Amino acid sequence: MGRELEPFPPETAPPSAGEAGFSLIELVVVTAVISVLAVGAGLSVARRDASAVAADLARFETAFADARDLAIREHGRRGLRITPQGLTPARFGSDGWSGAAREQRWNGRVAIVAHGPLPPPGAPEVVVLSNGRATAFQITFSASGEPARTCRSDGWTGLTCR
Repeated sequence: MGRELEPFPPETAPPSAGEAGFSLIELVVVTAVISVLAVGAGLSVARRDASAVAADLARFETAFADARDLAIREHGRRGLRITPQGLTPARFGSDGWSGAAREQRWNGRVAIVAHGPLPPPGAPEVVVLSNGRATAFQITFSASGEPARTCRSDGWTGLTCR
């Protein structure tokens, strides 16, 4: 009636247990290596895409908002010391102005111009009062190969960045 099945000929015999593809440990090691390479490539691309001007502008906007919020909440004065090298939050206490934290370094170039009366010696370039008013100023962020961006404050209406 039907044909009987014949065993595999020796040249097409199934592989033995030791030769049956990849082991689980080999697959895990290859997956780990590919993951590490993918993360490294992703970080490299993200770092290249981040603009020095955009990063500095975002850092300043955050620091200004934090200083304003703290000044209002604590009913005191807060400030931002701005140098060509970086930004340092400051607080006004019984001993005068003091740096509240370590300096945050700029990625590009920064220039600030005060509008109105200059701050007294020892005061930070940007001062925020407990009512939310701030020093009138213009700060410009630039880096080679990137368009400059500017933030302004008239002292009354907050911060405007372009």
